[in-house]
Amino acid sequence: MGRYAREEIAGGYYHVIARGNNREYIFNKDIDKGYFLKLLNESRQNMRFKLMGYVLMDNHYHLLMQTDDVKLQRIMHHINNKYSKYFNAVYERCGHVFQGRYKASVVQNEQYLLKVLAYIHQNPVKAGIVKRVEDYKWSSDKFYRRKSNGFIETSMIIEMIEEGYRKSNKKYDDIMNEMEETDYDTLKEIGDRAYEIMMKSSINTEKRPSLDEIMTEEVESKEIINKILNGSRESRYREYKLKYARKAQENGYTLREIGSTLGQSGVSIWKLLNNR
Repeated sequence: MGRYAREEIAGGYYHVIARGNNREYIFNKDIDKGYFLKLLNESRQNMRFKLMGYVLMDNHYHLLMQTDDVKLQRIMHHINNKYSKYFNAVYERCGHVFQGRYKASVVQNEQYLLKVLAYIHQNPVKAGIVKRVEDYKWSSDKFYRRKSNGFIETSMIIEMIEEGYRKSNKKYDDIMNEMEETDYDTLKEIGDRAYEIMMKSSINTEKRPSLDEIMTEEVESKEIINKILNGSRESRYREYKLKYARKAQENGYTLREIGSTLGQSGVSIWKLLNNR
């Protein structure tokens, strides 16, 4: 992983991969996978991160997650260390369970979450284990099909599909079955250049401009600012909102934070940024 990606910010999204040492199995039996999911859920509650997706393969796993105030490095050390102790104790072995450090790619914009989730869920299909995404037991796919969170945070992605893709008649099943060509395993960062610049310059919540300052910078007219902040939906203000949303996103604000200032949902801002 690139060095700057260790400069984490609260609210960052990450695609995390951990592999078995020398490509060996880290899950020998279903009970091992069950224990790992239990560990994930306990860690999620105690370390306050959101888990948006996962897949457990025999010799590696993928996670899609959003951190809060606990660093990703600390979260992953806790999970992998505790699981390693379990695995070594159960199978009466010693030594490393995982191959070096986990790999984490920053998902630089929220609109990439759906693509990464599809890539994660498609792992068993690409490996030839099952023919369809929904046939694999050990992934978060079932939570999205049932629209039942369980311990998975599904709401943002479900809203993206139901609202953002309505015009093209896209549904969850269609998206999961449309194979992702990008190899997200190899990427250090997933998204556009603007967020990468932000990460490299270590912009954080203390240094970045406030949303009010961004609004003033991007929209010079106080009259227009007042109209926008008062919730006007007139089409003539769309370009101003778009400029504001892009600049706010460059500075690390989430879609929901941006939307809250405009009286709109995070999904509405996602649609604005993606011209939907």
